[in-house]
Amino acid sequence: MILFLVFLFIICFYSSKEKVKKTLKVYIPYAIYLNYMELQDLIFIIIAILVAVLLLKVFMWLLPVIVVLLIAFFIYMFLKERY
Repeated sequence: MILFLVFLFIICFYSSKEKVKKTLKVYIPYAIYLNYMELQDLIFIIIAILVAVLLLKVFMWLLPVIVVLLIAFFIYMFLKERY
């Protein structure tokens, strides 16, 4: 990104005013688009990490409940067969 800005500055510095206006019209929206895509990717990564942590927390809370229910079911089946 820094090299892009240096390149843009060199073009603007050594060009005439008309060329500078055309150059800025071409490169500034492109730079904004690149930064927007990087920001969007960063937001998606942060959201994915938060969702993964949330799912892990939910699974950690549900796992003991599932294990207790399975143990209770097997004990129930064992007692039902005996009587």
